[in-house]
Amino acid sequence: MTIFQCSECNVSVIHINTNAIPCCPECGAKMYEEWAKEEKK
Repeated sequence: MTIFQCSECNVSVIHINTNAIPCCPECGAKMYEEWAKEEKK
């Protein structure tokens, strides 16, 4: 279970299947794993 965040509108979604990158339910943009942006400093 992974938290993904939208690259466009910052909606966070808990996604079960981490093999596929989900699209945002709000605007349809590609989402990214929330920890990914935290790690890159």
